[in-house]
Amino acid sequence: MSEALLGAVVGGLLAVVGGLAGSLLLDHLNDRRASRQLAAARRRRLQALRQEIRENLKIAAGGSARGNVRFVTDVWEDTKGDTADLTVEASDSLISAYALARAFNSLAGYDEAKVSWGAGYMDNQLRQVREEVAAALEHCVKVLNAAVVDADKQRK
Repeated sequence: MSEALLGAVVGGLLAVVGGLAGSLLLDHLNDRRASRQLAAARRRRLQALRQEIRENLKIAAGGSARGNVRFVTDVWEDTKGDTADLTVEASDSLISAYALARAFNSLAGYDEAKVSWGAGYMDNQLRQVREEVAAALEHCVKVLNAAVVDADKQRK
């Protein structure tokens, strides 16, 4: 009788320990999956941002000072609050570059809406800001490329 009771107690303890171990394992696997999903989302966001920067560099290289040409800021507007996974330098570079892009877009809008078409009063100012945006975006490319290499090293 005591052996049966001991067997039942031991069996019950094993069931409880096994259940806890299974629960802990399941939690660990769920955490890993969530971490991988978050990392994948960050990589997609970073890739989209890099693509937007490439588009803006083409705009800066080929755009005239006049006309409807504006820098694209859609991806940045969606992600600017979430730069915690980037280095301080990368985050600061993005903030500066997109602030300049926003300034150019505002200046181009003002030029288009308020200044006599074809007069060229603001062409030099637009050209200067466009060149500043291009330089800031080039710096972003370098910093983001370094951040991607660092992230790849950490992942391996």
